[in-house]
Amino acid sequence: MDNYPTSGFAIFNKQVISSTFLNSACQQIESIISGHSDTGLSHWGLVNGVDNNSLTRIAQPHFCSQAFYTLLTESEFGPLIADVLKCRKLKVWGSQLYIKPAGHSPSLNVGWHRDSQHMPFFKSGVATLWIPFSATSLATGCLKYIGGSQNTKEYIQPLGGQELNLKAETQRLAHFSAGDYSETPVEVPLGGFSLHHWDLIHGSDANTSNSARIALSVGVYTEDLCIDRNTPDYGYAGILNNPRFCPSLI
Repeated sequence: MDNYPTSGFAIFNKQVISSTFLNSACQQIESIISGHSDTGLSHWGLVNGVDNNSLTRIAQPHFCSQAFYTLLTESEFGPLIADVLKCRKLKVWGSQLYIKPAGHSPSLNVGWHRDSQHMPFFKSGVATLWIPFSATSLATGCLKYIGGSQNTKEYIQPLGGQELNLKAETQRLAHFSAGDYSETPVEVPLGGFSLHHWDLIHGSDANTSNSARIALSVGVYTEDLCIDRNTPDYGYAGILNNPRFCPSLI
């Protein structure tokens, strides 16, 4: 994990998160999609709810599901992350659940992007966890990282997550970036996860396995948080100090 400052990511390729927590959260997904909440709170949005041909996204599932909140707060991965980020404070600022159905359609891709380009409100002092709910491989459409691409001077800005032609965008990034181009897939067993820099370029291909790939993206922030109040905050500015919405991980 010592190469995080250089590579921009860390992959925890052994079981860290209990399968009990993962299974409990997974069992609540259908209920969440149906609009149920067992906390009295609502999630922040559902995209492509039951469309088996598109990527489904649920914003802030830990708001409306105690199982998702428990997954974040009781998994005890916080100290591991804090050790990589060299921080004393580590809190959640948001979560997004992604359900990628099996299929070969480019509509199931997630284009090369930096988190920072889609959420410029957070300038620094933030990072992202990627927690899959099953073992992952390239066949499952796992996340892929371009190592070192958090260096925005060496690597050009990608077109964004909505650019689904990964082949053409890969060629453009490799050709016009000064840094060495190398992709690393996040292939982990059940209970493994990854951590990446806010500016790291990442994306994923379609899921060509036989079952849906489910993963939770979790934004975290440290004592070095820096925000840009001149950009839209999409509601996050109002919850950062609320422990129910933004719990501490250490």
